[in-house]
Amino acid sequence: MLYQSIHEIAELQPNSVAIKIADGESKTYSELIDYTDRIASGLILRGIGVNDVVATALRNSIGYVALILAVASLEELVMFL
Repeated sequence: MLYQSIHEIAELQPNSVAIKIADGESKTYSELIDYTDRIASGLILRGIGVNDVVATALRNSIGYVALILAVASLEELVMFL
C-alpha cells in the first residue's frame, strides 16, 4: 500500500524532506501526509471512492504527488468509515 508506506515513514521521520521539486519547494513527510489527507477528504466529500476514476491535468508538482497518494489512500480510508 503506497499511502501506508509513506505514512509509516512520516511517523518515523516527520521532519525529513519527503519531496523537493526543481524550484526548491519542498514538503516534509508530516506536511505531505497532512496535504494528502486534506485532498483525500475533499475527494470523499465529493463522492469519490474506491474504484472511481480520477482524472487530472496537473503538472509534475507536490500537488500532483499528493493527489496520487490521496487516491491511493481512498481504499484505506474507506475501510475506517
